[in-house]
Amino acid sequence: MASQMPLYGWFGRAVEIDVENRKFEYYEVDEDVLLKYLGGRGYGAYYLYHNMRRGIDPFDPENIIVLASGPLTNTPVPTSGRFSASTKSPLTGGLIDSNCGGHFAPFFKGSRIDFAIIKGVAETPTYLLIDEAKVEFRDASQLWGKDVHETYAALKNKHGRCGVSCIGPAGENLVRFASVIIDGHRAHGRGGLGAVFGSKKIKAVVAIGNTRPAVKDQHKTLIIVKDMLKLIDANPITGKALSLLGTLSTFNIMYRYGVLSTRNFKDPLVDGFEELSAEKYHELYFHRKFACHNCPVGCGRVSKIDGRIMMGPEFESQFAIGFNLGIYDYRDIVEIHNLCNQLGLDTISMGVTLSCAIELSQEGLIKESLRWGDPELVKRLIYETSQRAGFGELLAEGSLRLAKSVGHEEYAMQVKGMELPAYDPRASQGMGLAYATSNRGACHLRAYLIGVEILGVPKRVDRTLSAFKAGLCVIQQNLYAAVDSLILCKFIGYATHEEHYSRVLEAVTGRSFTSEDIMEIGERIYNVERLFNVREDIDGRYDTLPKRMLEEPISGGPSQGYTTKLYDMLHEYYELRGWDSNGVPRRGKIEELKI
Repeated sequence: MASQMPLYGWFGRAVEIDVENRKFEYYEVDEDVLLKYLGGRGYGAYYLYHNMRRGIDPFDPENIIVLASGPLTNTPVPTSGRFSASTKSPLTGGLIDSNCGGHFAPFFKGSRIDFAIIKGVAETPTYLLIDEAKVEFRDASQLWGKDVHETYAALKNKHGRCGVSCIGPAGENLVRFASVIIDGHRAHGRGGLGAVFGSKKIKAVVAIGNTRPAVKDQHKTLIIVKDMLKLIDANPITGKALSLLGTLSTFNIMYRYGVLSTRNFKDPLVDGFEELSAEKYHELYFHRKFACHNCPVGCGRVSKIDGRIMMGPEFESQFAIGFNLGIYDYRDIVEIHNLCNQLGLDTISMGVTLSCAIELSQEGLIKESLRWGDPELVKRLIYETSQRAGFGELLAEGSLRLAKSVGHEEYAMQVKGMELPAYDPRASQGMGLAYATSNRGACHLRAYLIGVEILGVPKRVDRTLSAFKAGLCVIQQNLYAAVDSLILCKFIGYATHEEHYSRVLEAVTGRSFTSEDIMEIGERIYNVERLFNVREDIDGRYDTLPKRMLEEPISGGPSQGYTTKLYDMLHEYYELRGWDSNGVPRRGKIEELKI
């Protein structure tokens, strides 16, 4: 039953878009669903779980894309300019949501909708134009084949003040880890959302709305916002490190603790600090910083290299397409980072798939002759991947399928088909558990145990011990699921917490929320995601890590001798979750959460 009370924060309206028949229909969203799932990642999980049948191929016309804002989107709340997209992943076969910053979300929500549901396959290349009254199906034939930068420039030139979300050649060619890019450089990076766009022949979504959502208690909202801004500014991570040095600031401390590895996680990173430090980058190549919509931190970086202005890099790119491949020169890293964005590729999956391929080559397991530390080779292989040309046809499948094709899955550094981020889980027991139990595959954004194990936020715990990590992992996974549904940036979580989120959500929406409610909503979302995956036969069998992480100790540096003690933590994790020994939510947990 739709709400009879006025809605604040939400519009309570969504649009279902049938690209095959070029039709759209608005519908009201049940208030009970909004209160239980908020929006963003939560609504995506709810909708896909209840509206997709089991076993659909991710490239089938029946696969669904859910574009979603949250109840705090485009309000005065700091970092409320983020956006979420969910679908069935062509990389993992499970549920994927991808969260992105930039400036698209305010225009999307400004169209007086909270969500857009995209179904079917267009007959010809199409882009969607969404405004406050309708959805238009525009011809994208002239844009098909163009890269992200060309597409973004063409659509911005045509539509002026708008938000643009688009794919590049990688999405068109169904690369399983293709990204959707916002603003020409901010990425819905992980899991292959861009390939699902491409399978539906959707080149872009352009939003041009300008209506702000109503806020129930503007005065109270601004008081809480002021408090949050003070905390963000005073915090040494959000107010200093990220603001002054960007995400590259992460490198320095991870290097000192021995959390970083190179060459497909085979060797510890023990050399190269001087070349790779955030300070060295800022000394030589920093041009300016930038921020996403309504963000007080400004972690983004713009580089100036040999007279050229280029975006980035980010820490995860520095790892995946940088030192992971034996590339240590920032000039090469920035150029490769921008090439991936231009073609619409996830830098993490691209880099770790390449490192898998190079190790396979070095071991004589594939015929291609590949080597570490060759940026020109890397650029060629990235382009071939985006076109599915030559060896790029195999690379486009991701590391797991590549390694399986030669009978050596153990060389793929992945979980559930998704490639590992920068943090070596052998050096951080909690991150190992977080990777293994992440619903979308190896991901540092489902739970960031690095915060407590390395950064000491809110307190430091021993990173080498497995004890108590299960509880910390569950708490963070639940909280992050709620934050991804509000939608806010996780970076401000260094300075703020669930009490702030419940208070500001209550002030904006006029509905009662406590910090306990926030955590319960997050738990509900995490369990729905799990149930979706279990329905797709992705259960506890896949809550594991690559053999290298479990059996091969780190060979040097501050973390020498460590492996991940995953199975010391996993049983306790399942018990705390209310799941059975196969990692499946028990009936009592499902009923408790009113799923």
